[in-house]
Amino acid sequence: SVNELMDSKFQVGKEEYALKHKLPELFEELLTSVFDTQPDDPCQYMMRWLSEHSTSSVHQHKYTSLLRKYSSSPDSTVEKQLWNTYGRQAVVLISDMCGFSVTTQRYGIVHFLSMIYKMQELMLPIIREYSGTVVKCEADNVFALFDSPVNAVLASRDCHRALAKYNETTEGSSIRTCHGLASGKILDFGNDIFGNAVNISSKLGEDIAEGGETLIDELVYNASSDSSSLKASHAKYEQRECEISKVQVKYYSVTWGDK
Repeated sequence: SVNELMDSKFQVGKEEYALKHKLPELFEELLTSVFDTQPDDPCQYMMRWLSEHSTSSVHQHKYTSLLRKYSSSPDSTVEKQLWNTYGRQAVVLISDMCGFSVTTQRYGIVHFLSMIYKMQELMLPIIREYSGTVVKCEADNVFALFDSPVNAVLASRDCHRALAKYNETTEGSSIRTCHGLASGKILDFGNDIFGNAVNISSKLGEDIAEGGETLIDELVYNASSDSSSLKASHAKYEQRECEISKVQVKYYSVTWGDK
């Protein structure tokens, strides 16, 4: 009946009104307990968070759908679509902390985890300061992308310096990282990256570099070594070679003369 319809609409209206005025309080409680933050406008913060994460989810669904399609029936058209959509030229920086086994044996895993947290706290702002994008932090590794080879090398330099400065203020274990940088076309899925440059930077940063060392591939060297910014830092390069996937790869160790 008309009366029943009016009553139902009135009831929905009351619920909408209650929800509208209750949401900020609910969001603030959720943000404080789960996200450990208290923004001025909880609703706006939550909507922005949901928007960012739903976009990421849709983005991930798209490429996983294409990969699933390719795996069931390899098709050059799908491969081309993946590269056209997610392919980009970039400099990959992969950082790895050193001394996990020794530090964990001596101080315990909680202590090492706190070192990882401090490393990220110091390094991530520097990476962003040089227009880099932090792709992910995995255990004690940091994966980042740069458009500029010069910025990538300078960011690596400043990260080492920030950690060294921090180590001067602490006793006991020191935080030291090893960096590998390589340039090339990669597949950038937003939350993960793949490609030859990723493989090379991983090899250089995780397997070859020592604590406090920056190793760069030949492409990064060719694109950055003549930079006035690096010359001003008195950058010095030592050429080396290694084998990656049974291929000889030329790379360079970078050190700086200024402080």
